[in-house]
Amino acid sequence: DERTIALAKWGFSLDFRKRLVINARAETITEKIMFREAIATTRCIIPANMFFEWQDQGGRKKIKYRIGLQDSDIMSLGGVYKVSLDKDLKPHLSFVIITTEADESMKEIHNRMPLILTDDAVDLWLKKDMSMNRISELLNSNFGHKFIIEKCDDKPPEEKGYEQISMF
Repeated sequence: DERTIALAKWGFSLDFRKRLVINARAETITEKIMFREAIATTRCIIPANMFFEWQDQGGRKKIKYRIGLQDSDIMSLGGVYKVSLDKDLKPHLSFVIITTEADESMKEIHNRMPLILTDDAVDLWLKKDMSMNRISELLNSNFGHKFIIEKCDDKPPEEKGYEQISMF
């Protein structure tokens, strides 16, 4: 299997929605029409060195956290992609990140987290001939990652006059 790196837009768009769908829940991805074909045929890895999450404190107050892996500078987020045609009939590559229930170390911050694959799991994830049962096993695996979780500036981006898409 040949692997390539490509630039892609984050989020699947629907004709009837103005907002992008940027995440897919591991628990339901195989059932959703939007993702059913992609999870079977176009799985991908999104490399990241960290992700951010905002912990809700009730009301508008949120605390921002930066989350990375203790044992690696890069993490492999599980995702799916699709190729669609834009209005000029040019191919357009887009992806979504798969999320899972938060593990114990993340639950205090948020109830969801990205699917973060180990190096061995990446090799399996990218195999073209995977059965849906094996894909489901990977989607529901707890890889036991150890995180570095650091509190950041506590103001969400929208309060600073710019917008960043939230993963969850």
